[in-house]
Amino acid sequence: MTLAVLAVLLACAILLVIRGPFWASSLGADFFAGFLPRHLMSDHQLKAPVSFDKADMALKAGDPLAALALYRGELNRHPGEPDVYLRMADAHRALKDGAMTASCLSEAARLASDPHRRGPILIQLAEQRLQDGEGAMSRRILEELLADPALKDYHEAARGRLAPRAPLKSPA
Repeated sequence: MTLAVLAVLLACAILLVIRGPFWASSLGADFFAGFLPRHLMSDHQLKAPVSFDKADMALKAGDPLAALALYRGELNRHPGEPDVYLRMADAHRALKDGAMTASCLSEAARLASDPHRRGPILIQLAEQRLQDGEGAMSRRILEELLADPALKDYHEAARGRLAPRAPLKSPA
């Protein structure tokens, strides 16, 4: 190896020890492109994990608007994350905004690839549509859930919600 390459490797090692592993994220992937093979670069994207702590605290403190702003920030950093939409749905529910709650639940269901995540979200969505007075839409969501064999673990819950409910009798 040449002396220049050794000097660069030594400098990187010193920065890693002194400033920790996150110093590299400020340099960007272009800095490393000349030193590392491209196939190694694509597998090692430095990304901050999704964090809901502040937003969840704001929601629990009764400030759903602040929580929504924080959730939107996470959504900008992690656009394909269904959990962000689920939490935004909770904030909209606290604001009593049924349409936005349903919209967030619908997007979460669309993004959730795991059937064990998607099934409960679809059931929540159907319940929200029913609360919003959209019984036909609720029924359609539950029927689509029943038509999906990957969601078979949630078929019984969907059938129970589709069964006609007996009207409540008023006390005589």
